[in-house]
Amino acid sequence: MNACGFDKDLEKSSPLGGEVRAEVKSVLEASLGAHDAAQPMCTFYHDHQGTDAAKDLSQYVSLALYMNPPPAFGFKVKEAELSPDATTVSGLMATLPKFSETAGVHKIWLGHQQEYAALTQTFFLGFLGVGGWRALALALLQAVALAIHLQDVDMVGEPAQQRARQAFRSQHPGPLLEREITGHQLEPRS
Repeated sequence: MNACGFDKDLEKSSPLGGEVRAEVKSVLEASLGAHDAAQPMCTFYHDHQGTDAAKDLSQYVSLALYMNPPPAFGFKVKEAELSPDATTVSGLMATLPKFSETAGVHKIWLGHQQEYAALTQTFFLGFLGVGGWRALALALLQAVALAIHLQDVDMVGEPAQQRARQAFRSQHPGPLLEREITGHQLEPRS
């Protein structure tokens, strides 16, 4: 998105992000192949750009959560199981492998991987320092309570409904919590 002009709140972003953007921009300016590979991606991005930059960003973040890592990318789930916001921008997937390869995105990532790990650790430790352990414990307790509640839901309703839910679970084993809460399963069934 940054290579295609997304620049919301850049002044608030980590300087590391600015370094990475500058490296990608340098490759795009120096390599005709990388520039050409970026064109379909940027055309897609601009064609699907709305008036709310935060909403635009959230769609692509949602899509990224469903993606396998480079170089192949691809979806972790069937395309029909994508959330609606990810589905809206899923066509971007066709452009990513060529862009990533020709622009050397993986090489740029490897050059900054340790810096990103340190930055992530800093944010995480900062979170824990301001009551994060308490918030994390409360979130875990709420998740457990919700899981117990969802199990109790099996016993609610007419006997035929109960049997239908139990039959569904026996035919579709595995973690269904995400589907029950959001209507979408975020990870492939194990």
